[in-house]
Amino acid sequence: MKNETKAAAGEIGGAIRELVLADDGAWTWFNDPRALFHKGRLYFGYVKRATSRPALSVYDPETGRIAELFEIYFSCDDRDDHDNPAIAVLPSGKLFVSAAPHHGLPRFSFYYRVSRNTAPLLADDWESQSEFEHAQKTSYQNLFVLSGENGRLYNFHRSIGWNPCLTVSDDEGRTWSTLRRFIGTEKRSRPYVKFASNGIDRIDVIYTDGHPNETPSNSVYHCYIRNGRVLRTDGSVIKSLDDLPLCHDKGERGSPIYDCLAPCPASPFLKGQAWILDIAHDAEGNPICLFQTQQMSVGGEGWKGIRIYYHSARWTPDHGWQTQLIGQAGRPLYEMETHYAGGMAIDAADPRIIYISSNAADPFDHSCMDIPLGKNERYEIYRGTMCNDGASFEWTPVTAGSAADNIRPFVPRGSSSGSALLWLNGSYDSYTDFHTRVMGRFDESVHHVAR
Repeated sequence: MKNETKAAAGEIGGAIRELVLADDGAWTWFNDPRALFHKGRLYFGYVKRATSRPALSVYDPETGRIAELFEIYFSCDDRDDHDNPAIAVLPSGKLFVSAAPHHGLPRFSFYYRVSRNTAPLLADDWESQSEFEHAQKTSYQNLFVLSGENGRLYNFHRSIGWNPCLTVSDDEGRTWSTLRRFIGTEKRSRPYVKFASNGIDRIDVIYTDGHPNETPSNSVYHCYIRNGRVLRTDGSVIKSLDDLPLCHDKGERGSPIYDCLAPCPASPFLKGQAWILDIAHDAEGNPICLFQTQQMSVGGEGWKGIRIYYHSARWTPDHGWQTQLIGQAGRPLYEMETHYAGGMAIDAADPRIIYISSNAADPFDHSCMDIPLGKNERYEIYRGTMCNDGASFEWTPVTAGSAADNIRPFVPRGSSSGSALLWLNGSYDSYTDFHTRVMGRFDESVHHVAR
């Protein structure tokens, strides 16, 4: 194995293992799934600072071995955490891994590799790298396979006009359809999109009007794809996939989850520009999502006075979209990107469980909007479990008293409820300047998964 190590797992409470999965790695939250379990092993992607390249590694809980399998080579040097790979399990059981450079130049492509077998543990278990070239810049990768559509592979990424775009493959990534816009905007800049899928016949989408740095108002919308159509949350049809894009500026939009311009918000926390963080399905198949709002000059002047607030939104047929304040995120990660928070994640196997990263002294004090920041303004991770039919959460710390920040939690796809969590630990000065490592925390059930 390439760069093989033996996991030095720290035992926590006799049943939890916490370990370093990669000494050098970072990711953004707009490429998914960035980690998943397949045949009892964890495959996870990240970007390496040392080489400026995306990489894929595997962790075998049974043996404790961690191995870097390969790096993806771009035609440009692009150290950027936006480049992290996405991973999909193909109908054949093989793995498909793709990545694209954030800024795209000098070639407009996404790059991918396919495993030769269904349990790849060595670098030689992978076919050589392939490239799908576009006529325009491309970035981000989001991969979904729908078994109800004969294993069609969807790849959502940003391309034409910096808008969310779509291409599909019906032969496990060997050939791809012509690139099409999914959401089309002209007046606004760069809608941001997060996805979730049931793996059978549905892909859910939450998205914003644009980038919060460049969009005067930034709200959150939901739609989903099913049977060749794009629908609002209530099932009403917006458009056929054959007639894409959704013309956002002309009102072809999903159902509003959060309206930035609402004149009378339900809560003082529910104001300001939004950005999206995660989406999943509840036990009944209804969507649940996480988003944030930002308000200026709450904790003083300058970027450190900005405060970010975490919210959840749940859909039920009887009550529609209902939002709830989750907690206080604290300040932004750094000055140039004032909408970058520590991050939130849903456990897709049990969406009653969520994780947040915050540097507020008490993230769950909702009594005022200016909660003091924690010691050394350090970001820590907390786990919340939904109680009282979603009316409240019980919170427990995942990290505490840390020497470095803990940000961007992610729950690997294919894990059982509450059994696994990944995050980044270290210093994060910008999306091109990071000194972080990939951490993993696993309960006992992960280490006894049938192959």
